[in-house]
Amino acid sequence: MNATLQTPIALTPHNAVDGEVTDVLHDKGGWKLILVKVPGHPKPQKWMGVMPPVERGMRVQATGVYETDKRNGKAKGQILRVDTLVEMVDRSESGICIYLASGAIPGIKEGLAKRIVQRFGTQTLDILDRCPDRIAEVSGITPEMIEPITKAWTEKRMLAAVMTFLLENGLTTRLAEKIVDQYGKRARDVVERDPYRLATDIDGIGFATADAIAQKLGLPLDSEERAGAALMQVLGDEAADGHCYTPRRDLVRESAKLIVVDGAIVERALTGLAADGPGKRVERAVT
Repeated sequence: MNATLQTPIALTPHNAVDGEVTDVLHDKGGWKLILVKVPGHPKPQKWMGVMPPVERGMRVQATGVYETDKRNGKAKGQILRVDTLVEMVDRSESGICIYLASGAIPGIKEGLAKRIVQRFGTQTLDILDRCPDRIAEVSGITPEMIEPITKAWTEKRMLAAVMTFLLENGLTTRLAEKIVDQYGKRARDVVERDPYRLATDIDGIGFATADAIAQKLGLPLDSEERAGAALMQVLGDEAADGHCYTPRRDLVRESAKLIVVDGAIVERALTGLAADGPGKRVERAVT
């Protein structure tokens, strides 16, 4: 047997693979099995995993691991187990036309897609991003069509930008989708302002993942914000174990141990938490 099928091949953002979706073989609960035509390969590749919505003709880029396809108990070549997947758009006129006609925007089919591209050329996507109302200049678009098309376009591009931001900061497609489902268009702002909130709000994201995201966003390891998040995590763990009181000394020690910082940093964070609204829980627990 070919030895290359025995060793998984990992793909990172630096050597991601891209191609065109030729078929969606299975789609249930976000988990998909798709066929992708990859440049340089004579046959479409099989990709599987949790992915955002995809359509035939869509250009996508993925990271993940190539491994032996052993579904149904038989080795059948390689399959890409996807970690992250983002949509790509060919900026040529033909590429934009295919993209718009793929069903990406409700109400835009092949004929209308061609007319839009004939009107705006390679600037089509920029115009839709910056001045979507200009779609009224395209023949065949009635006043009633303008609002739903522009609204759908704006929402799609916004969510795509949020997904890209989340994936670039180390999240898998599965977790990024959960965050978008939870916060919608506010997702990026929530993550940037308080990444540790994810550990509380999102099933599947624990403190370690939220902390890793915070580091990717540039939060200093010795920041009081990080120490405060560790305090709340330890208190939450104590409450989950049935405790209603935690000695201050124990709380500081365990929190410092969790994020590997000096206890003095945690002490300062604890003082700050006890002085504000959310800190009332801390004040009751440690005084």
